[in-house]
Amino acid sequence: MRLNFIDNAKAIAILLVVVGHTSGIPKIFENLIFSFHMPAFFFISGYLLKNSKLELSFKSYLALQTKSLVFPYIFYSIVSTFYSIVNSTVKKIEIDMYSIIYGYLYGNAEGLTNIVLWFLTCIFSTSIIFYLLYAIYKTKYIVLISFILSLTVCYFHRYISIRPPWNLDLSLIALFFFASGKFISDLNLPPNYFKINKIKFFILTIALCLLYFLTVLNGKVDMAFMSFRNPIIFLVNSFIGIFILLIIGASLPITSMSRFLSKNTLVIFPMHPIFFSIFTGAGIIIFKFPQNFQANFIWTFVYTIGALLFSYPISILLFKFFPILIGGRKGIKIHSS
Repeated sequence: MRLNFIDNAKAIAILLVVVGHTSGIPKIFENLIFSFHMPAFFFISGYLLKNSKLELSFKSYLALQTKSLVFPYIFYSIVSTFYSIVNSTVKKIEIDMYSIIYGYLYGNAEGLTNIVLWFLTCIFSTSIIFYLLYAIYKTKYIVLISFILSLTVCYFHRYISIRPPWNLDLSLIALFFFASGKFISDLNLPPNYFKINKIKFFILTIALCLLYFLTVLNGKVDMAFMSFRNPIIFLVNSFIGIFILLIIGASLPITSMSRFLSKNTLVIFPMHPIFFSIFTGAGIIIFKFPQNFQANFIWTFVYTIGALLFSYPISILLFKFFPILIGGRKGIKIHSS
């Protein structure tokens, strides 16, 4: 059974990701988006994790996650590297192929030419850690353990100069959102639980105001680079944003557009930075626009719509002919556990 409110929440979240990476978006909107959009994806991934998958042997579970996440990571790493070569050739600049390859092998945002791919390595590490903990503890205890771990890493990571590969440190923070999503899912709440009513509308209004106030107070955070500023505010803002997404997702009707966005996050997510680069290059080289032409709110809409339109034929091609490259199943989710 499909969860329409989760599909809507994922659709909104991926739109926020794309919009948040445009150059023309006002700073406060960018900060608001970054305050919760990636925690929301970890939460949704945990929410969608089925108990039947956790009952698999570790070998089978590892194989499943490798197929769902590592194969797409390898594929998009190759695509991104190829684009870097083409882009550098057009711009007539040299690139360090060793650094590029090493960056993708290491898997952290700092070394990736396509930075958004950090999420795939991080969710892989997170899901494996959750599986190992689940073999020992119940989900509610994992939530508590991961809360302590997330605060500890948020506060003390700055004192460690070398990060472990595949976002193993960041996954200890993401684990809190992932485990929380799984915990909420296990409660088996009725489908209309999050649907808006008068009380929830009042709470939603307060939540939006609080999210805005705390974002202004804390400034921009960025999970990819482990920039959280105040960890408590970061965690609070994350769950406020997740709560808002769930309410809005449950209150909106499901549409073909939201279905498309939800099913194709694993195409839109890694490809939109490449599309953005192509749009910018075309604007400067072909249409002779100024170097910073895209730093305008109007171009936020143009870039966002363009990225979605470009994603459509690519998603059809990949799902039909090369599903193994994007997780092995038709209509794959951002994380199909």
